[in-house]
Amino acid sequence: MAGPAEDPSLAQPPAPVVEALEYGAAVEHLTATIERANRDPVESIDALTEAIAVFDGFAPQLSADVETLELREFARLSLARAQRIAGRPELAAEVMDTAIRASLGAELPADRLGPSVLALYQQRLAVLEAQGYATLEVSCEAPCRIFIEQREVASVPPLLLGRYDVWVADVAGRGEPLLEQVELGVAGEARQLAFGVTQIGGAALGQPQPADRRLMPRWASVMLLAAGTVAMAAGATVVTTAGKANDNPNLLAGAAALGGGAAAVITGGVVLSFDDHRARHGGGRQATLSWTLRF
Repeated sequence: MAGPAEDPSLAQPPAPVVEALEYGAAVEHLTATIERANRDPVESIDALTEAIAVFDGFAPQLSADVETLELREFARLSLARAQRIAGRPELAAEVMDTAIRASLGAELPADRLGPSVLALYQQRLAVLEAQGYATLEVSCEAPCRIFIEQREVASVPPLLLGRYDVWVADVAGRGEPLLEQVELGVAGEARQLAFGVTQIGGAALGQPQPADRRLMPRWASVMLLAAGTVAMAAGATVVTTAGKANDNPNLLAGAAALGGGAAAVITGGVVLSFDDHRARHGGGRQATLSWTLRF
């Protein structure tokens, strides 16, 4: 006997574009990078920055992985500490601000990295809170999953001012997710973001209109960056191991993976920067639909 019809709102989320194995590799890479940063903070600044950025493309996986979310928070605190040690207080404050906003109000374990990092955290938190808060309204034509800074939210308090990565996906798995960087710059403002999966007027809702068409969908640029960084990490490991063993075939394979990963990172970064710059300086508006969640 046939069972009851499946409720689309209970369907599994869409499969991630990047395979789960690559997410696992990204977690291992972040863990190893934090360990290196503990030994040599300044020399690990670039590696920490790249290892953290990989997770921008893993919102559904990271949101469900509390341990790795905490690991990423600690990595950002480690990066702020490294920038401070390197004599770059402005960059240290910028990294700390990003960590505070991404926590969505949760307390960060800054005390684990010493009194100077704790003092920086408390100082920047006070500054951001004094600047005020804004709200974000997401409109969907059907039930959707919403991630802010790779954290899934149902309802959240007003957000501190600044830039946020927002990922919206249809619960039933239809269409592509929408990835946007939302800038909240005025205290008390209410920003709106629209997402849909049907065609209206020949243009897919939740996608840029022809007036501000991107060279590459933002999710694709982020995924290219993520895949490139993971490939670089794997290639570097193979090159190191093969070099010690005088294993020339694997040495060449590792070098090829390292080069290919670097090319993907450069390409993804350049395209993402260009598209985001163009989006911030002009473009069409998206339709606002009837099913609304307010944050």
